[in-house]
Amino acid sequence: MGPMGAGKTTFIAHATGEGWAHVEHSLVSRPVNPVRTITCYSAPEGLAPVTFVDTPGFEDTEMSEVDGLCTIAEWLKNNLKNGDLAGIVFVYRISDNRMSGSLLKNIQVFVKICGMKVMKNVVVATTMWKNISAPTAWRRQAELERVWFRGIMNVGCELKVFEDSYDSAWAIVNDILNLDPCPPLLIQEEILRGKKVDETSAGKIRKWRWGVK
Repeated sequence: MGPMGAGKTTFIAHATGEGWAHVEHSLVSRPVNPVRTITCYSAPEGLAPVTFVDTPGFEDTEMSEVDGLCTIAEWLKNNLKNGDLAGIVFVYRISDNRMSGSLLKNIQVFVKICGMKVMKNVVVATTMWKNISAPTAWRRQAELERVWFRGIMNVGCELKVFEDSYDSAWAIVNDILNLDPCPPLLIQEEILRGKKVDETSAGKIRKWRWGVK
């Protein structure tokens, strides 16, 4: 998961051997970008096939954000049972020079989709390291640890560097696969209790962001 253009599809492309994923370079996203899955049979030796799920981002327009949240919720409802999910990689551009309101709300919606008990199965992978100098990147990484992701790191989330390679992707994936299975996401539990998407914790964050009544 992660914002549009942060590198979700690129991460999967590297993990699966490159060439599979259609990586969007446009700054304009489609109104509905469906959840895509790909099963990787080229995992490192000794690992069973792993299925990656590429989710739509939370965009900076009301309709695409609503579509993205509903699409993710519907996919989770229809495809996941308890124990099916190993964990989640949340990708974040280290090249962003400030934490904008849009990026902050992306993080807040993500946390409310997952719930805090899921954070031990979450890795935040920072991307786009080649786009800025190493000293600047490491300074921003330290700030993310100290400020913006501190709360979820305190309950088990890890912050790691993704270096645009097969080995780097699998170093992150392997860390997740070595954990106990991921518990149900908060949004899954809320929907099972009969809530509509806009009534869930993530949906309420979205409403607050856009002033939706």
